[in-house]
Parts: sequence; structure tokens; C-alpha cells
Amino acid sequence: MLYATTRNLNDIQTAHKAIHQECASDGGLFVPFRMPKFSEKEILSFSERTYGQNVALILNHFFGCNLSGWDVEFAIGRTPMKLAAVQHRVIVAETWHNTQWKFDYVLQILSDRIRREEVGAKPTDWMKIAVRIATFFAVYGEMIRSGELEPGAVVDVAVTVGDFSVPIAAWYSREMGLPIGNIVCGCNANGGVWDLLHHGEMPTGDIAVHTCTPEADFAIPKDLERLIYGTLGTEETMRYLSCCRSGTIYSLTEDNLETLRSGILSAVISDSRVGTIIPSVYHTSKYIFGPYSALAYGSLMDYRAKTGESRTAMLLSERSPVCDREFVAKVMNTIIPDLSAKMNMI
Repeated sequence: MLYATTRNLNDIQTAHKAIHQECASDGGLFVPFRMPKFSEKEILSFSERTYGQNVALILNHFFGCNLSGWDVEFAIGRTPMKLAAVQHRVIVAETWHNTQWKFDYVLQILSDRIRREEVGAKPTDWMKIAVRIATFFAVYGEMIRSGELEPGAVVDVAVTVGDFSVPIAAWYSREMGLPIGNIVCGCNANGGVWDLLHHGEMPTGDIAVHTCTPEADFAIPKDLERLIYGTLGTEETMRYLSCCRSGTIYSLTEDNLETLRSGILSAVISDSRVGTIIPSVYHTSKYIFGPYSALAYGSLMDYRAKTGESRTAMLLSERSPVCDREFVAKVMNTIIPDLSAKMNMI
């Protein structure tokens, strides 16, 4: 696959560059020159392959790395993801079933598999997005295989914003044909994305504030640039970047705002509300969220309350609650050993 950049559509780059460099020489972020598109029949076939085979198939499209399903399973295990149903037709995709209880481990290991000559090197931003795209496709296949979703059914997706790599991965997946309805973005107190999607303007000079979800503490999410490029084009991307450099407010015309936020919604969830969601969901569903998943869940509930939508939603969980056990134990008014017993992770 060939790649362009968010700042120059005519600057064509090889997959080797996207694998080994964070950005092009002009500072632009790598984006596929021509995004692969799957037919409805091809989408249905994802339920006929294993999780590892589906991840390999998507990554081979992006990088031509000749991975097999066995390569993926050998690297990250045969069951690196599990589905858990909670209340209100929400299916949690736990992508953290590994020795570190974090999806970051999967990103690193698969990056090592793709960049065989640079084992241990930090994955590039595009590689992390590509692995997440592969994950969305593989999770969708598993949801059909498990009976949680009817073949071909549209599913909403709930994610945390962070650096915007997860929302943009969901957006690319939808562009590639995956039947994703709305992408619901959970913002913490760093609500610049919410400002942009709801009001059509975003301050670019703000400093990130600390929250209970520090890995999502971004005042200006880096990969928002990819969404602006993908929806509004290079010229608008350059205007956005100019605002970022000067620290001024980036604002959109009404038409551009409608284009940008088509199928993307957001909500801001405070730390205190995250702290109430976790025990509430446990009380009703006997399921324990970590703070990041609670952030996405709260945003999904706000979206449903506003729109009345009730179709099945996939909540992508990239971090086990065991990683944030102190916070979770505190809001559940318990001690860590008892929390560990509840999670069966003693």
C-alpha cells in the first residue's frame, strides 16, 4: 500500500516509511493513498476466520507484511480479546488479555512482528492506528461468531478520545466498509474535541489538565489532524495547523462542521461521574470497569439519552481495571484484595 500525508496529497510514500517514520519530511502524518474497501460479503466472511487471521488480513493490506493468523496468535496469544455483555446492549471488547493487562502490549508485539529488524522500537503512530483498525474488524467478526450481533448488523462504537488514535481507527474502519453506525467519543475534562464537534470551534492554546484518566489527557489530540484531513481535505488541514501553531481558536463553517462530525459524537465525563459509573455498573451487571472504559460508557449513555438510539454498541476496552486498581477500589469502597477477588485476578 502507498501512503500520502495529511499535508501533501501528492507526496506519495511507501509502507516502509509509514512503518519506520512517525511523519513525513514535511511534518505531515501518513494516511493511506487509497483506502481498501470491503464488500458486504467480505465483511460477513470475518466471522468465518479466527481473531488472529482477521488481524493478519487487515495488517497485510496496510503493510504487505505476509503475516499469517498463526503469526498473530503466536505473538499475542489465541485469546487476546474477550467479549463481555453489560446492561443496555453494550458489548465490551476486552483487548487487554495479555501479561501486561494493556492493549499497548499488543501494539508493541505486533509492531515487532511487522518491523522484524527493529524489535523493541516504539511503534509509529500509523502502525498503532492500523493495529486498532485490524482489531475493530476482528472484534466485529467475533461478535457475529458469538451470537452477540446478527450478521451484517450495524453497531455503534464507544471509545475514549486520548490522542484520537482510537476514534480515527474506528472512522477508518467505517470508511473501509465495517458497518459501524456512530462513533461515540468519551472526553475527560480535556474537552477540546467536544468543543469542536458541538460548537464548531476549539481553542488550540489550552494546556492539558490532570484527570483520573491521565493517558487521555490531551488538550490537542494529535490524530485529530487525520480526521480533519480525511473529511475536509488538505487546505483545511493546513488552516487547522496554522491555528495550532499560533494558539488561536480553530473554527469551522457550518457546512464543514456537519461534514466533520458526520457519524461522530462526543460527551464530556467528569472524574466524579467516572467514579459513580464504576460501582453502578457493577451493581447492575456485576461487571467492573476501569476508569477509561467508564469514560467511554458514560459517553455512550449520554449519546443514547440524547438520541434515543438503542442498537448494540461495541465498547473498546484497552486497559484492564487491574491497571487502575487503587482508583477502582476507592470508588467501589473496597480494598484491593477484595477487588482482585471480584475480578478473579488474585
